[in-house]
Amino acid sequence: MDGSAAPVVTVGSNSSANTATFLSGFSIATLSATSIGELNLLPSVSVQDPSATVTGTASVGVTSATTAIDVMLVSVPELPEGQSWNIAILPANITWGGVDGDSGMTGNFSVDFSEQAGNQSICNAAVLLQNLQIQYGAVADFQLIAAMPSPLKVDETTVTGTFNLNIFDPDFLANQYIDPKNSSVDLLVVAQFGDEEAIA
Repeated sequence: MDGSAAPVVTVGSNSSANTATFLSGFSIATLSATSIGELNLLPSVSVQDPSATVTGTASVGVTSATTAIDVMLVSVPELPEGQSWNIAILPANITWGGVDGDSGMTGNFSVDFSEQAGNQSICNAAVLLQNLQIQYGAVADFQLIAAMPSPLKVDETTVTGTFNLNIFDPDFLANQYIDPKNSSVDLLVVAQFGDEEAIA
């Protein structure tokens, strides 16, 4: 989509609290090689049970760019008391470190699912990228733009990991790196509870 709303999607009743978007792909193109200074991928969802409308924008701060973004919707309807889907989705609160030169900035996160897991353990986990903003602070040609998680670690009911954001200008005279004040990412962590052998 190019910023306009996608067709309305029907979701389960009372699912607004458990409905979120995540990125599945994007495309940004210009007619010729173009210097940029940022990358923004911003999906969103508006829920009015039982319908959800998804929108999304992608930009690099260049008005001549042609952009498109693919946004996926995850919705988990509430079940009657005492029943469970055996999955949960929680946001990851990232603690960012300082900028490490051309290695960018890396953050750590730890998500506790003990309340959702009950007496079970996490058997599978995944990270969903909700939105992304990377700023450089100048306009330049870039050798690298990155938004990458590390492999997740699961310990009973806790999921931990790291995430790296980077934008790198190969100019050896460059004295700027990723702008930590205006660069961010929102993550969702999905956890599945139960016996891994039984699920496999």
